Amino acid sequence: MASAGSAGLALKVAAVVAVLAMLVLPSFGRCPSLKPAQPPLPPPAQAPRPPALTPPPPAPTPAPPPPEPITPAPAPAPAPRVSCGDCYSVGSQACYSLCIAPLSQTCGCLLVQGRCDKCKTAETDMCTANCTDGGCDCGAVADKACGDTCSYNDCSWCVRGHQQGCLTSCRSECMSKCNGP
Repeated sequence: MASAGSAGLALKVAAVVAVLAMLVLPSFGRCPSLKPAQPPLPPPAQAPRPPALTPPPPAPTPAPPPPEPITPAPAPAPAPRVSCGDCYSVGSQACYSLCIAPLSQTCGCLLVQGRCDKCKTAETDMCTANCTDGGCDCGAVADKACGDTCSYNDCSWCVRGHQQGCLTSCRSECMSKCNGP
């Protein structure tokens, strides 16, 4: 009978032989002879392909036009000498021209009027062009699309406040420089 030590050794040897067999046997299946393996054959020759034509790059999209610069209104001319009675008359040109002309500078929201009109015209034209059945409310579409641009109506408080303050100070100054009754 074999000793327990030799049985353990035999088991280890059997394991090593099994591992080696797993490594060696698959390679025998690939190599039918003992000659070294030949390199694979190159693919059959084909006619050379013509160089691929690259399409021209797409035309660059034009940049959107820059926003129109806000041009300030020209400075008003100095008021002509007036009679003191004209300083307080309702239709006085002395203070009216000084207080109305610079409104677009003081209340910049008034400059939006032109942009609003352009926006609404463009939106209405686009709506009309895309409206095939004629049942579109293009005015409402333009009002909605241009709401932010056309918010100049909210500046009536600026106009009234500026005019009132300007007329008060203008009349005081007019009285200090007027000549006669």
